Amino acid sequence: SNGTVRITSGNEVIENSLRRIWGIQVGEIPANPSFGSNLYLALFVRNNDLAISLCRTYMTEAASLWERRAQLISIDGSVDENDEAQLLLDVTFRVTATNEIGSFVFPFYRQLEY
Repeated sequence: SNGTVRITSGNEVIENSLRRIWGIQVGEIPANPSFGSNLYLALFVRNNDLAISLCRTYMTEAASLWERRAQLISIDGSVDENDEAQLLLDVTFRVTATNEIGSFVFPFYRQLEY
C-alpha cells in the first residue's frame, strides 16, 4: 500500500503456492497446459458431502503434482452459513523440510462474483 515490496517466507510461501495451483484450471496456461487443478469441475455439484469430497480429491491431486515442499494432511469442508454458494475448505499441511504444520482456509466459490 505504501509502495514497498512485502516478502513472504515460511508457511506463507507454501500457502500462496497452493492457492495459485488450485486457482488455475488445467489447460489455462498455454506454456504449461498441465499446470493447475481440476477444482473448477466441482462448480456444478451441489454444496454437500459430494462437493467437499470432489474438492478434496482435485486439491490433493494437484498439490501432489505441483507442490513438493509440502504434504497435505487433511482437507475438511463445510458450507458457509452466510453464503450457500461458497464452501470453506480447511487445509492442513506439513512442510517437508521442517515437519512444521501449517493451515489455512481456502474458500471455494460456486459462482462468479462481479
